[in-house]
Amino acid sequence: NYLSTLFAKSMGISFSQYIAKLRIFKAKELLDSGKYKVYEVGDMVGYKNPEYFTKVFKEFVGTTPSAYAK
Repeated sequence: NYLSTLFAKSMGISFSQYIAKLRIFKAKELLDSGKYKVYEVGDMVGYKNPEYFTKVFKEFVGTTPSAYAK
């Protein structure tokens, strides 16, 4: 808890939000490549549940991964 608090004070976001942001950044790169399906990208960045990946992606990007990929 102490480290999480220090991280949040330093970075302005929680550690879990930071990790999610990094995952979504990588997911965008993978989707931009056009080599992978949405569910593959979600799995590659650590989201085993495709529905949850879609939810988190939409929170950060404002659109679904499939719409982003088009």
